Amino acid sequence: MIETIATACLDHCAVVVIEGILDADRYGQMLERLRHRACRSHFYAGDLAFEETARRHHTRPQATEFTVADMRSWYRGWQPLPFADEMCLGADWSLQATARRIRSDLLGKPRPEA
Repeated sequence: MIETIATACLDHCAVVVIEGILDADRYGQMLERLRHRACRSHFYAGDLAFEETARRHHTRPQATEFTVADMRSWYRGWQPLPFADEMCLGADWSLQATARRIRSDLLGKPRPEA
């Protein structure tokens, strides 16, 4: 379903953001297909310890939609994608710095640091 929706958006020249805990073994091929379909692409990966991931989960409006125990079964840590030059975002990157980086990448401006 993720690929179908993203493809439909790309076919209409939309900016597509795919976000989540995406296991490379399960989603890697799909992400590579989408990369080739898009005129340009940027990949960002959070390199966070599970404890930090769980702490951040509790701050989200969706925090009650799934538990930390659920997340533990999904968590695999950073799994670099062999086909993409990913920007690794560590725990020291603030939400604001992350948003500025992504915005500058999308607009083609010089890249701000964390």
